[in-house]
Amino acid sequence: MDERVRQLEARFSEVTFKVFTIAEQLGRTPHLSSLLRKVRKLGFADPEALRKLAVIRGCDHYRRPDDNLGAINDPGERTLPDVELAFAMLTASQTFDPRAIRAAVQLLSGADMSPRDIVRLAIWERCESLIRNVAEAAERFDEGNRAFWREISSALKEAPEVPEGRLPHPSRYYLESGFTRGKGESGARRIWLRPRRSMA
Repeated sequence: MDERVRQLEARFSEVTFKVFTIAEQLGRTPHLSSLLRKVRKLGFADPEALRKLAVIRGCDHYRRPDDNLGAINDPGERTLPDVELAFAMLTASQTFDPRAIRAAVQLLSGADMSPRDIVRLAIWERCESLIRNVAEAAERFDEGNRAFWREISSALKEAPEVPEGRLPHPSRYYLESGFTRGKGESGARRIWLRPRRSMA
């Protein structure tokens, strides 16, 4: 009886605490990422550490009350550019962490980002479907920047679609505030999240 209980507990532990990569979350096989090796050598061992660095670089929407940002050593953008920081959280070999994915999308929405660099790294890090999914959502909701995202989604149009429910919902990438136009007329304004440099 005790042995059977131990076996059941061990099986439950495997199911409960199994860690999935982004690739596995999307039904694919993870690869060996040179970008992940780079950030781990810099001391960023997991998505949480990368998210905190993204917060320091302006993604303060994803700051947690207990974040100890003073313990994070920013290697600087020459060593780790923002686009690489974002893809270190999005690479198919990274642990699946919805909050880190959302922080990465905010970082990719910065004014100095290049569609060409994003497409290149999406292919290199085997997360084309994820980036296509984000770009198509941004085309709908990132007013004033749709051409930027359309260039990305067009370049990745051959990437397989992401199964529904496997990634954060598009509404997690923007803020929505209500407003009133006139008597009896109301609506909502969507504000796509972008990084702010006030956190340095």
